[in-house]
Amino acid sequence: MTNLEQSDYLSALLDLKFIPVGFKFLKTKEEFESFEAQTTKNKTAYCALLKRSMTKGLIKATVKNLNCPGAARALGLMEIPEIFKSGVHGLKMNIYKDVNISKFVANNVIYAKELHYGFVVGPLADFSYNTDVVILLGSPYQAMRVAQSYTYGYGIKKDITLTGNQAFCSELTATPFLNQNINFSMLCSGTRFIAKWDDNTLGIGIYGEFVEKIIEGILGTLNSIEPNAKKKKIIQNLENKKLNLQNIDIKMNENYYLDCYTLNSVKKS
Repeated sequence: MTNLEQSDYLSALLDLKFIPVGFKFLKTKEEFESFEAQTTKNKTAYCALLKRSMTKGLIKATVKNLNCPGAARALGLMEIPEIFKSGVHGLKMNIYKDVNISKFVANNVIYAKELHYGFVVGPLADFSYNTDVVILLGSPYQAMRVAQSYTYGYGIKKDITLTGNQAFCSELTATPFLNQNINFSMLCSGTRFIAKWDDNTLGIGIYGEFVEKIIEGILGTLNSIEPNAKKKKIIQNLENKKLNLQNIDIKMNENYYLDCYTLNSVKKS
């Protein structure tokens, strides 16, 4: 399945408002310079750059283009300073109860384990190369469908990493990449301020090679879970994107919950 097909299926099956975004690490200066994408000219936050890329196309950046040290650390664009590892830096931000909690978070939050020269981010459909991570922005309902897709094929997701901080750089990029899996994020105050996400938007990060498994799970649970109105919208979305419907058998009135709640009320003795 091509990146364009993955993007179209995710958008259609989840009825996404925002297009799926691809991310790829660029390990060396040579790889960075040879990758065909525009280089951002202004210093900005990674999350703001990601949002901008949704409409501007593939954008690449290095640590020189970021004004957010948290993202630079998480994406492996700089060494992690000792003041951060010690918990002192986090404590000064007043987001942890004490230095011990701050130090625990600093040493357990997931960051890239290797240094990278830069990265490229933009519409998944625009990538001609394999992506390292695919990021979806959506509603709690859409996140639920991704969770159900994962459970369909793999069971309970036990290792979700969630802090409510460093949403895009750590929770949605570094974490799924290093775990080679999926992760969820409620986003963070920083990105909601800088990139202006609304209060009902959250994020899902998917390891690049895992995307087709998620699509498979969404299809596998579609008839049992989606109500008729959403099934009709999905059919319309698939048709609008000219996707092949022959192998997708969407059936109305086959939801598992229609006959699920059948226990009689327990009588008081």
